[in-house]
Amino acid sequence: MSIRTLLWYEKIGFGFSFVFFVLIFLTDNPNFKNIFINLFCFSIAASLVNIFKDRHWQHLLSKNIDPNVVVFSNRDRYGKLIEEVESAKEIDVMGISLQYTVEYLMDHTDEFSKKIKKMRILLPENNKICDDRDLAQGTEVGSLYATLKKTKTELKFVKEKYPSTFDIRYFLLQPYVAYTRIDDVIWISPYIAKRGRSSPLLKISKKKSPKLFDLYYEHFKTIWEESIDEE
Repeated sequence: MSIRTLLWYEKIGFGFSFVFFVLIFLTDNPNFKNIFINLFCFSIAASLVNIFKDRHWQHLLSKNIDPNVVVFSNRDRYGKLIEEVESAKEIDVMGISLQYTVEYLMDHTDEFSKKIKKMRILLPENNKICDDRDLAQGTEVGSLYATLKKTKTELKFVKEKYPSTFDIRYFLLQPYVAYTRIDDVIWISPYIAKRGRSSPLLKISKKKSPKLFDLYYEHFKTIWEESIDEE
């Protein structure tokens, strides 16, 4: 049962309690008065039980929701993460097209390669993953794969130019989230039906949320280890 439902029950219970309380004083019939007293006591008890449940739920939520996770209402910031990097030891990126990331890399390959030590990039191996995402977000089937083919060609150029800095692999699994890790901060955005760049974006710091950080880092590592080097 949701907290909203519990709150409605709480309000309804107190509403009935007030009605029964008024009826106790308006009736002169002792039998009806006893009935209204019993109903008043029952409705008060039921309301108090719902208040306890409501507070218990809020307590559980406050314990399990991480207040250190920063949530942005859309993914607009995501495409700018790479260009905001001043220096980094390690960067991991996983997505279906990575269009904005790759466009920036192509325009600033030499400059960016001096800012980082290592960058791992994960892309889909085949068109099915792209087509499934097209269907989910309501775009023309084949449009993402067309972008991906261009992305792969451009990334091959980047890797050939700086083979020790850039490592590129191709995954066979649905990623379910767009993922970027810049050293000790992970940015993720879930792939939600009918929502492309309007999907929320979460910022997770290893220092502030180590368990959640490790969870998503292991998610990336698992897909990386099960991916292939070449198509």
